[in-house]
This record gives sequence, structure tokens and C-alpha cells, in this order.
Amino acid sequence: MERHFKQVKGKTVIVPSLSDVQSLVPPSTRSIVDTAPIRNALARQFEVDMACPFTVRRHLKALNLL
Repeated sequence: MERHFKQVKGKTVIVPSLSDVQSLVPPSTRSIVDTAPIRNALARQFEVDMACPFTVRRHLKALNLL
């Protein structure tokens, strides 16, 4: 899945790529409990209102971190 942006209820949302999420996870991380720091970092990095929580979770599961 490639990165793209969409509008949801008047907010700009990033739907991140797998590599976007992977780049924010430190190499030594074995698991992630709270996805909020990654979602917030993505939103700041791409200057949008929020990152799609469903896509972030799906990518973390694909990386075996959830």
C-alpha cells in the first residue's frame, strides 16, 4: 500500500505506507503496546491532522510488533 491522504470529517488524514511506519520503529523494538506515538509522529512529519489508526495497526501487525 502506498502512502496517500484523504479527508475524513473535515480532517486531513494520512494513510501511511508500511515503510512510513517501519521508519518510526526503533530497530530494537520487540512489541508496541500504544500506537498513539507513531500516529502522532506521522501526523507531525506529514503536517496533517491525524494518521489512520487502522492502517498503522495493520502495518505493525505485518511487522510482528502487535
